[in-house]
Amino acid sequence: MSAHALPSSLYMLRGDHFSPLVGDVFWLETAQGPLQLRLVKVHIGTAPIFSGSERCPFTLTFISPPGDYSACSGGMMNLRHARLGQVQGPFIAPCVADIHPSWGPGQLWSATFT
Repeated sequence: MSAHALPSSLYMLRGDHFSPLVGDVFWLETAQGPLQLRLVKVHIGTAPIFSGSERCPFTLTFISPPGDYSACSGGMMNLRHARLGQVQGPFIAPCVADIHPSWGPGQLWSATFT
């Protein structure tokens, strides 16, 4: 799949749209202003989880710079990427997980698409 054009529907997105973008910067549009996130991992499931669906679930894991994110608890927010443009309305939130040493310090965030 091309990493240069996203489908118009959130439900048509696939993990393959994002896999080539690991390491790229995204901007999360929060009520407090844009927050820089770096995509560090794309995990794609092995089979669809809903009857009639062709999409395998996938999770995007991002890291933001260290800071206080208590005012941003997560929710449906837009993500922006320099080449892809805007991804409208995925649910994204801070998460707790082990940070791989190569990712550097920061806060992890995840967005799961089922």
